[in-house]
Amino acid sequence: MRTVRAWVPAMVAALLWVASAGVELLSHGVRHPVVRGVDHFLAPETLPVDHLTAAAPWGLVLPVLSALALAGAYAALLALVRVGRRGAPAVTAVAAYWMVAVLAGVAVAAVPVVADVAGALSAGALPSGIADVDGHLMTAAHWGVVWGWVPAVVARLLDRTA
Repeated sequence: MRTVRAWVPAMVAALLWVASAGVELLSHGVRHPVVRGVDHFLAPETLPVDHLTAAAPWGLVLPVLSALALAGAYAALLALVRVGRRGAPAVTAVAAYWMVAVLAGVAVAAVPVVADVAGALSAGALPSGIADVDGHLMTAAHWGVVWGWVPAVVARLLDRTA
C-alpha cells in the first residue's frame, strides 16, 4: 500500500506534465492573443516544443523520459514530506504535497541545465546556450503552482484510506 500511496499521485503528476506540454503544442497555431494567454497560463510548456516534434523515436522517448523523471522526483519528495508531516492538519498536508509538485517540476527542468554546465566546464569552456534557463525553470514552477494541487489532493485522499 505504501508504494501505491507514493506512485499513484506521482503518475498523476507525470500525466499532467505531459498533457500540459501537449496542450501547449496544440495551441501553437492559435493566433488570438486572449486564447494564447489563457493557454500559456493553464498549460505551461513543460517540455520544449522541439522535444515533442523531434524525429522518431525521440518525439516519444523524450516526453516519456521526462514524465518518468517527474514521477520519480515527485514520489521521492513525497516520501520525504510524508515522514515529516505526521499529525499535520489536512490543509497543511495538501499544501506540502502541492509544493512537492513545484519542486519536482523544477528539479526535472534543471537536469538539462546542470548537464550543459557540467559538460562545458569539463571541456574547459564557459557554459553557453542556457540563456533561457530562468524561463524554463519558472515555467516548471508555474506548472507546479497551476496543476500541483491535483496530485496533492490524490496523495491526501490516499493518506485517508491508509
